[in-house]
Amino acid sequence: MRRVKQCYNPLVKKLGLLLLSLSLASWAQSGKPNFSGTWDLQVDKSDFGPMPGPQAQTTVIEHKDPKLKVTSKSKSDRGERTVERTLTTDGQENTNEVAGAQWKSKTRWVENELVTESQFEAQGAKIQMKDHWKLSDDAKTFTVERALSSEMGEAAQKLIYTKKSD
Repeated sequence: MRRVKQCYNPLVKKLGLLLLSLSLASWAQSGKPNFSGTWDLQVDKSDFGPMPGPQAQTTVIEHKDPKLKVTSKSKSDRGERTVERTLTTDGQENTNEVAGAQWKSKTRWVENELVTESQFEAQGAKIQMKDHWKLSDDAKTFTVERALSSEMGEAAQKLIYTKKSD
């Protein structure tokens, strides 16, 4: 029986380690939740804090990390409104126009949550908003825990969405 001599070529070893690290990096990145889909706000299960909530809201999310496009259509006593925001999950500042105001936002991953910090003005008041997006293990429920602060005080909201479709 012939013995096979093991190859300890440093180049082969380095190449193997490189491939292993790339595989692990790819696996780690793909472990992040994907929020893509059409989501219905569960108005009766959500907590809007001191602010009135909408009668209904549907949000469509296109998530191709690091790009995130969020389109929300809501209905309230004041009528129907569509808001579209484009964000990136790399922590870079994004600017979107929402209801005539310039929103400056930075979104980043914190473990398996997306955290977005936004600043904007509404009716002359400067407002800071911090959202924590969480996706359930079965990817059928999406929760936003929101903290708002301005010169007028602070408020918290918890918005619960269920997946309508991919």
